[in-house]
Amino acid sequence: MDTLRTAWFTSFGVARLVTELLDRLGLHDVTLVGNDTGGALVQLIMSEGAARVGRVVLASCDAFDNFPPGLSGKTLVLCGRLSPRMFGLFMRQMRLRPLRRLPITFG
Repeated sequence: MDTLRTAWFTSFGVARLVTELLDRLGLHDVTLVGNDTGGALVQLIMSEGAARVGRVVLASCDAFDNFPPGLSGKTLVLCGRLSPRMFGLFMRQMRLRPLRRLPITFG
Protein backbone atom coordinates (compact mmCIF):
# COMPACT_ATOMS: atom_id res chain seq x y z
CA MET A 1 0.00 0.00 0.00
CA ASP A 2 3.01 2.33 0.20
CA THR A 3 2.76 2.74 -3.55
CA LEU A 4 -0.74 4.17 -3.22
CA ARG A 5 0.40 6.90 -0.85
CA THR A 6 3.21 8.28 -3.03
CA ALA A 7 2.47 7.10 -6.57
CA TRP A 8 0.84 10.24 -7.89
CA PHE A 9 4.02 12.25 -7.31
CA THR A 10 5.63 10.87 -10.47
CA SER A 11 4.58 9.60 -13.86
CA PHE A 12 6.49 6.39 -13.21
CA GLY A 13 4.49 5.94 -10.01
CA VAL A 14 1.19 6.26 -11.87
CA ALA A 15 2.44 3.74 -14.44
CA ARG A 16 3.32 1.33 -11.61
CA LEU A 17 -0.18 1.80 -10.16
CA VAL A 18 -1.76 0.78 -13.46
CA THR A 19 0.49 -2.29 -13.62
CA GLU A 20 -0.40 -3.15 -10.02
CA LEU A 21 -4.11 -2.78 -10.84
CA LEU A 22 -3.79 -5.21 -13.75
CA ASP A 23 -2.01 -7.67 -11.44
CA ARG A 24 -4.56 -7.40 -8.63
CA LEU A 25 -7.47 -7.84 -11.05
CA GLY A 26 -5.73 -10.83 -12.61
CA LEU A 27 -6.19 -9.48 -16.12
CA HIS A 28 -4.29 -10.97 -19.08
CA ASP A 29 -3.83 -9.92 -22.70
CA VAL A 30 -5.07 -6.39 -21.88
CA THR A 31 -5.37 -3.66 -24.51
CA LEU A 32 -4.14 -0.31 -23.19
CA VAL A 33 -5.30 2.80 -25.02
CA GLY A 34 -3.28 5.95 -24.45
CA ASN A 35 -4.61 9.36 -25.42
CA ASP A 36 -2.98 12.70 -24.60
CA THR A 37 -0.84 12.28 -21.45
CA GLY A 38 -2.16 8.73 -21.10
CA GLY A 39 -0.08 7.84 -24.14
CA ALA A 40 3.09 8.71 -22.26
CA LEU A 41 1.89 6.66 -19.28
CA VAL A 42 1.22 3.65 -21.52
CA GLN A 43 4.76 3.98 -22.91
CA LEU A 44 6.17 4.05 -19.37
CA ILE A 45 4.18 0.92 -18.51
CA MET A 46 5.57 -0.82 -21.57
CA SER A 47 9.14 0.28 -20.84
CA GLU A 48 9.00 -1.57 -17.52
CA GLY A 49 7.79 -4.74 -19.23
CA ALA A 50 4.09 -5.17 -18.70
CA ALA A 51 3.58 -8.92 -19.08
CA ARG A 52 -0.21 -8.61 -18.88
CA VAL A 53 -0.46 -6.20 -21.84
CA GLY A 54 -1.28 -7.79 -25.17
CA ARG A 55 -1.87 -4.70 -27.31
CA VAL A 56 -1.26 -0.97 -27.15
CA VAL A 57 -3.12 1.79 -28.99
CA LEU A 58 -1.51 5.24 -28.95
CA ALA A 59 -3.75 8.06 -30.12
CA SER A 60 -2.69 11.69 -30.18
CA CYS A 61 -0.32 11.73 -27.22
CA ASP A 62 2.69 13.41 -25.66
CA ALA A 63 6.18 12.43 -26.67
CA PHE A 64 9.85 13.32 -26.33
CA ASP A 65 10.50 16.55 -24.45
CA ASN A 66 6.82 17.53 -24.29
CA PHE A 67 6.01 15.48 -21.20
CA PRO A 68 4.36 16.69 -19.12
CA PRO A 69 2.81 18.95 -21.74
CA GLY A 70 3.07 22.71 -21.60
CA LEU A 71 3.18 24.99 -18.62
CA SER A 72 0.11 23.51 -16.96
CA GLY A 73 1.60 20.01 -16.90
CA LYS A 74 4.92 21.22 -15.57
CA THR A 75 3.10 23.29 -12.92
CA LEU A 76 1.11 20.22 -11.83
CA VAL A 77 4.29 18.18 -11.46
CA LEU A 78 5.99 20.96 -9.48
CA CYS A 79 2.97 21.37 -7.17
CA GLY A 80 2.77 17.62 -6.62
CA ARG A 81 6.44 17.45 -5.69
CA LEU A 82 6.30 20.42 -3.34
CA SER A 83 3.15 19.60 -1.44
CA PRO A 84 -0.09 17.68 -1.84
CA ARG A 85 -1.88 20.71 -0.39
CA MET A 86 -0.38 22.94 -3.12
CA PHE A 87 -1.54 20.46 -5.74
CA GLY A 88 -5.08 20.65 -4.34
CA LEU A 89 -5.02 24.46 -4.45
CA PHE A 90 -3.82 24.40 -8.05
CA MET A 91 -6.60 22.03 -9.09
CA ARG A 92 -9.28 23.97 -7.20
CA GLN A 93 -8.70 27.01 -9.39
CA MET A 94 -9.66 24.89 -12.41
CA ARG A 95 -13.28 25.08 -11.23
CA LEU A 96 -13.38 28.59 -12.70
CA ARG A 97 -14.16 28.43 -16.41
CA PRO A 98 -12.14 31.57 -17.36
CA LEU A 99 -9.01 30.05 -15.82
CA ARG A 100 -9.53 26.75 -17.64
CA ARG A 101 -9.65 28.64 -20.94
CA LEU A 102 -6.29 30.41 -20.49
CA PRO A 103 -3.57 29.21 -22.90
CA ILE A 104 -1.19 28.64 -19.99
CA THR A 105 -3.58 26.22 -18.28
CA PHE A 106 -5.67 23.80 -20.32
CA GLY A 107 -6.89 26.38 -22.91
